[in-house]
Amino acid sequence: MHYKYILRIAGATRAEVANVLGRASSEDTEDWNVTLEERQDDAPTPFLDVFLGLLDGHFASLERIGVSRDDITVWLLYEYDEQCNLEFTAADMERLGRSGISLCISCWQAAESVE
Repeated sequence: MHYKYILRIAGATRAEVANVLGRASSEDTEDWNVTLEERQDDAPTPFLDVFLGLLDGHFASLERIGVSRDDITVWLLYEYDEQCNLEFTAADMERLGRSGISLCISCWQAAESVE
């Protein structure tokens, strides 16, 4: 099991977004992003709290540099071994919905090891 969580912001340069949020992009990609990873033995990562906490209070400043809420997405990438189950609390979904940010999920089965 391996989770990768990404907060991706398009609509402005990485430098402009970094200036507003006070945090550089995690990767050298076209869009600004922050990436968190979680492995099987790790404690659960409160990625929605982390990402929405980073954005709280900055929506108006992001809009001034050309970033609309449609330009902001949260990605959950999940590589699983036997079964794919995802669960979100109602409070997390409500908070995400109030923010107007889309949640994108991609799941795939891990390749079996060759012996």
